[in-house]
Parts: sequence; structure tokens; C-alpha cells
Amino acid sequence: MTIETSTYPSQWNSAYPEAGSAFTEGDDHIRKIKANYLAAWPNLTAAAVTASTTELNYVDGVTSSIQTQLDAKAPLASPALTGTPTCPTPIFDTASTIANAEAVYNAVGGYVAGAIGTYVLAQSATSGLGYGSAVAGANLKPVQLNTDGSQTVSTALSGSWRCMGYANGTTVASLFVRYQ
Repeated sequence: MTIETSTYPSQWNSAYPEAGSAFTEGDDHIRKIKANYLAAWPNLTAAAVTASTTELNYVDGVTSSIQTQLDAKAPLASPALTGTPTCPTPIFDTASTIANAEAVYNAVGGYVAGAIGTYVLAQSATSGLGYGSAVAGANLKPVQLNTDGSQTVSTALSGSWRCMGYANGTTVASLFVRYQ
């Protein structure tokens, strides 16, 4: 019987042991095991698989390329989000907390919009306002966020206001501060 000098399954010769060797049933059995193994793992090459059982279990249930799935995710740095992104409403306890519109409204909702130095969440009749842009109160309509997610738009304000975000027209609310 020929003895193979293989290190990896891809180096196996499924014809060994030869038919008619002294092991009348054992040779058929060994060839069948090799053929089944090679058919099940055709892409294993002359290199050791070093993944642990735990690491191999991470891919349990994966039905397509993992890299393709990762590439479809937004990057951590400057993600371009689409649709209607949502986030939890934080409680302001540090200066580094990121706020959504509801958190801003909750933080400034108790103020009466109108006095110099007060903030208001409002829609602007002027499109394309950027951070720091000045706008007349007559062009702003305060927005109240309701618990069901809807918005109630109030009458226009007076005075001069600065945009604290980016106002893109009458459907998007932004934060404004009164300065005059």
C-alpha cells in the first residue's frame, strides 16, 4: 500500500489506498472519506486553517459575503445617512451629548420665545440658512413637537434671530436664538 506524504487535505490523492490492497474494505472506506472531504471543502489549499471553534461559529448563518455586508454599512467617520435617521433622545448631562430635535425642544421648551437670548425650534420661510445666518422673526414659525411625533406650527415671531443649525425651508425645523 502506498503511503501518502501529505500535510493538508488538498494534497490527498483520493485514489489511495489502491484498490486491491491488503485492506480489502478499509481502502474503499478511506478513499470514500477523502472524496467526501475534498468535495465538501474544495477551496482549502495547502495552508492550515487557524480559526478557532469560536471564530468559525461567528460565521454561522452567514448567507453572503461578509465584506459586502460590511461595505454596505455607514462608516463611523462622517456617515451619509439616508431615509429618516432616528436616535435616542438624550438627557443633557454633559457638553458632549449629541442632541436630536426632541431633546433640543425639551431643553428649551420651557422658555418663552421672544426675549433676547432665548431659543426657539422653528421653521423658516427662508431656504438654505446655515449656521449663524440672520433671519427676521417674521420669517420664523415656532414648532412644537407632540408626543405622537407630529408637529404643531405656531404664528410668526418678532425680532432678529440667528440660525444655530441648517434650515432647509418650511418642512424642517432648526434651532434659532434671538439676538435683537
